[in-house]
Amino acid sequence: MRGLIISQYFWPENFKINELAVELNKNFEIDVLTSYPNYPHGKLFEEFKKNRNRFSKYKGVNIIRIPQILRGRGNKLKISINYLSFLISSLIKILFIKKKYDFIFVFAPSPIFVALAGILLSRRQKSKLYIWVLDLWPEILKELKIINSRLLVKILDLVVTYIYQNCDKVFVQSDTFKKIISNKLKNKLRKRIVTIYSWSDKIGRSKFKFIKSKKDKWIKFLFTGNIGHSQNLILLLSVIKELKKEKISGFQFIIVGSGRKQKQIKNFVKNNNLSDIVILKDFISFKKLNKIIETCDVLYLSLIKGKYINSTIPAKFQTYLDYKKPILASIDGEVKKMIQDYKCGLVSLPDDKKQLKINILRFINMSKNKKLYYSKNSFILSKNKFNKQKIISQLISEISN
Repeated sequence: MRGLIISQYFWPENFKINELAVELNKNFEIDVLTSYPNYPHGKLFEEFKKNRNRFSKYKGVNIIRIPQILRGRGNKLKISINYLSFLISSLIKILFIKKKYDFIFVFAPSPIFVALAGILLSRRQKSKLYIWVLDLWPEILKELKIINSRLLVKILDLVVTYIYQNCDKVFVQSDTFKKIISNKLKNKLRKRIVTIYSWSDKIGRSKFKFIKSKKDKWIKFLFTGNIGHSQNLILLLSVIKELKKEKISGFQFIIVGSGRKQKQIKNFVKNNNLSDIVILKDFISFKKLNKIIETCDVLYLSLIKGKYINSTIPAKFQTYLDYKKPILASIDGEVKKMIQDYKCGLVSLPDDKKQLKINILRFINMSKNKKLYYSKNSFILSKNKFNKQKIISQLISEISN
């Protein structure tokens, strides 16, 4: 069987579709329709400035690259133009594809609308169409107040529903996602919605051990990833500010990442003299990040309060678990339930500042054996729910049947 993956992002950008394409290529003949890499900084990767070879390979997978307008520094207008330009390029390219594909697989971490190109090709070739949905559109946009126009939300919802109706299968990352999307479809179409958990992005190995920082007996907390509105790191920093004011010592927070709220976070740390216990780092290489994670004791996860945003399972959650580390979380929904059910850490609701503070204090004073207990449970949850080979085998089975 031949398959075409349509994804705005692909190697050397770091997305799960890279691994998935390689794994699928072991069972099917896979091509990837993508663009030129510029995520997350919005600049064309250096190695592509001199050589924009449209056809290349990644671990045996054929890559077809099409033009797009780069996202730049990431304001709303530039990002919207970036998404739209890839959709238009995809639609044009689809019209000239002669190679016959048995199935089309759309990877949609960003706007789902790129699936329109998949619909066009699947109809032309009478191929099966699958989509892997990582965000709820347009619900997330409305909840985060990115779009305030009711008319625009309604139009987008109609387009998204049309996409779901025209897919043979819709893969979603949580059971909560499945319920929400199912409500958009008629009963006979709901069986097309299949929960496929994502797997860990972990790149190293971690043992059940805790490596102390240079400041003896200090516990190190770590947050990695996007620093945006949804992560609400100001709540965490306000708790740290209170702890410092109360002369609580013996801990350190490391925040690694970048995003729209990065400047605000830097200013808060500076203005409140927290730089001795809050270490800020921009995005770094995976090798360096792996070393930092290895030396930390507790991994922090957070999302703001919201019906739709709390239905997601952040990619960092699976990665955190796979590092066999205790989880400190300020979150609701399916992730909160998993942490509590598997006893792999301490969790508070997104706006519960008091409980977050209590949980940090509990970790600061926690015995090594108790942290080890949470660590082992993290790995059990990772193995039971987010095993890479099991998930990929499930995907292959769904595509083959």
